[in-house]
Amino acid sequence: MVHVTIQHVAGTVALICLVTAVGFSFSLTSAYFRDDVLTRQMKDIAEYVSQNFVEIVTLVKISDFVPITLMRVLNLPSSLDGRVYVVELVGGAGPGGGCQVHVYLVTEPTVSVRCPLLFNFTQDPVKFETDPEGGTLLDGKIRYSNAVHSVAGRIVAWGRLDGKEIQAGIGVWMGE
Repeated sequence: MVHVTIQHVAGTVALICLVTAVGFSFSLTSAYFRDDVLTRQMKDIAEYVSQNFVEIVTLVKISDFVPITLMRVLNLPSSLDGRVYVVELVGGAGPGGGCQVHVYLVTEPTVSVRCPLLFNFTQDPVKFETDPEGGTLLDGKIRYSNAVHSVAGRIVAWGRLDGKEIQAGIGVWMGE
């Protein structure tokens, strides 16, 4: 009679271990897929922002008006899977050299994507505003800095030609 109880205890312990292992492997697999989906979404956002910078700077460059400031409201989701993210301009050496759009989650900065801004910086001297302090444009209607949170409101990509230098950046539209 004692040996039957030991078999039941061993079977119960094995079943508990099996259920725990299945749950653990499911959580690891789902976390991997979630991070993969988030990374793809962030890559799409970074490419979208980069493409808008190329268009804005091209329009500013071919414009006949000096000074001129152009902006485009970016249609970005306010969160990814319920998580707030940051769109950041990361500068390189020299004016505009090697600038990138960096998108990362606020809660998990290790989940991030970088996308280069595709300009010929030798022909197009573009200065990207990557100063964290930022500033304002158009009488305070655009508040810019190097990074914008996804929940900030109407996020804009802007470009300005003042003389021979083209400036560009990311910010929040504060106007009506």
